[in-house]
Amino acid sequence: MLFPSLVGHAAELYRIIWKSPQPADAIASEFFRSHKYIGSKERKFISETVFATLRMHSIALHTASDYSVEPGKEHIPLEKEIKIILAGCLLGERVGAYAPTQLLNRSFVKTDEAFSIEHLCKETLIARLEYNSEEAQEWVRVTEESFEKIASENSYTYWCLPEWIAESWHNRDVKPIALSLLKSAPVCLRVNSRAISRERALEELAKLSIAAKPSKLSPDGIVLDGRDQLSQVELFKSGAIEVQDIGSQIIGYALAPEEDWLVLDACAGAGGKSLHIAAMQNDSGTIISTDIEFRRLRELDFRAKRAGFRSISTMILSPKNDKTLEKFIGRCDAVLVDAPCSGMGTARRMPMVKWRLTASLVAKLARKQFEILVEKSRYVREGGVLVYATCSMMPQENEDVINRFLMENDNFVLEPLDVALCQFGITIEGMEKDDCMMTLLPNMHGTDGFFIARMRRVG
Repeated sequence: MLFPSLVGHAAELYRIIWKSPQPADAIASEFFRSHKYIGSKERKFISETVFATLRMHSIALHTASDYSVEPGKEHIPLEKEIKIILAGCLLGERVGAYAPTQLLNRSFVKTDEAFSIEHLCKETLIARLEYNSEEAQEWVRVTEESFEKIASENSYTYWCLPEWIAESWHNRDVKPIALSLLKSAPVCLRVNSRAISRERALEELAKLSIAAKPSKLSPDGIVLDGRDQLSQVELFKSGAIEVQDIGSQIIGYALAPEEDWLVLDACAGAGGKSLHIAAMQNDSGTIISTDIEFRRLRELDFRAKRAGFRSISTMILSPKNDKTLEKFIGRCDAVLVDAPCSGMGTARRMPMVKWRLTASLVAKLARKQFEILVEKSRYVREGGVLVYATCSMMPQENEDVINRFLMENDNFVLEPLDVALCQFGITIEGMEKDDCMMTLLPNMHGTDGFFIARMRRVG
């Protein structure tokens, strides 16, 4: 498939994602399933280009819109989206969003001559948008000039972050966080320590030519250099490794469960943290994993069986099961509330989050998070541990929720996270020994954005 056609497919996928409320990764998967003729190299280029352009959307939109040809060509299908994709190709490497030159293949061009991204973009403008050579050259020039202008202005457009989000981060250095969200997130793994050591897992991955390195934060974490397909890797099929962001792994260490503890994972989802807790307890504790989504809990059942865990019991939250769960009120040694949230911390993976998020939605989520935290705190025994976490970097969903909870529930107090993390030799950059709450940041820690708070029931 030639480059202009690749751009056309990328523009089509880009448009579908912007028009749909569904997650971008699910839309992309369905798009490629319905376009089976697209080969693996082409699929990789289209996917990487679309997601990079989504991450840098405000730059691509602003620069691509700064030059338009004479009226009469508006009838061309996907004209706007093609320009946005081309702006992503031209500028993606400059902002660190991705490196399109590394994805190019000789089969994408007509001749054996040397080619550049600029040349291919001009070729696409001519082939897809009916530009002549002079118009194509002018579009590239104006697009690059427009980029240099917004880069010099150092504006929210250049940061690719809505202004209201930046303003809500007034206690942080916003620019490095915003720019870190332009990069793609790495694939991270967690070793099932009951099945294999991290060193052995790295050796096995190396035998399969999967480049990986140990995480600097998580004792059981591995970070892949690329985006290797793992579904047919025996380590993955056997449950010896699981895909889990390093920041998500830190939540389990912040809980620091003892082997015989009764643990409630109150918003378990597909169970990544339940599986981690089971491994930390050497499958000797009791874990009750609850969620409102049957499909996700069913996945946890499968994953627990695959990994050989017997300590995990799943329970769908429903009026029918309320009485069964209520018998655990005041009995749990630890409760983990990984609350449903905006997902702003995952914007590198799910870039539409930052463009769709609104202040009213964050406020609505914060109210729900508070309600869940109050409800699930009832299950903590006196002297037990309560950990609250989100994959968000919005203070409204994090510190504000905890501060309100502690103000209205004087039987809980904050406890330094270092009490838990030091047991595993974990030190977090920027975290002081007496910090009871922390936010993991992509620019500082290389993880997705996660908030974690540790509390203890004292009465």
